[in-house]
Amino acid sequence: MNTNFLVNIFVGSRFLVNRKAVRKTVEESFHKHNIDSAWIDISIVGKRKMKELNKLRDKDGPTNVLSFTQRDPGEGKTFPTTEGAIPHYGDIVLCYPVLIQEAAKKNKLVDELINYYVDHSIYHLLGKHYQEDV
Repeated sequence: MNTNFLVNIFVGSRFLVNRKAVRKTVEESFHKHNIDSAWIDISIVGKRKMKELNKLRDKDGPTNVLSFTQRDPGEGKTFPTTEGAIPHYGDIVLCYPVLIQEAAKKNKLVDELINYYVDHSIYHLLGKHYQEDV
């Protein structure tokens, strides 16, 4: 299968993230849905930035993850792009300090949670919804 993935990962300087594992998770997640070309942006942020983003949603405080789709919710299609361009599916924002707390409570590694939430968020970016515990 010929694949073409663009995965931009923006990480706060003090957060340790296995970027290679995140990229692998992205590719595997899209492959599960028979998608072989995708562009996605992933940001690993602190509590302050996540609080700011949640204010846009009328929510108070930080959450573990947010996703912002580039798909038309009514049509389920990506917004128009230049012919031959990699389709941009959206953005995922993860709050590292919240994930550290969650990992400690669930006796998991932070990287496990990051990869779980990346996979889960891609599902949402594709317009699908489900609820599953980690």
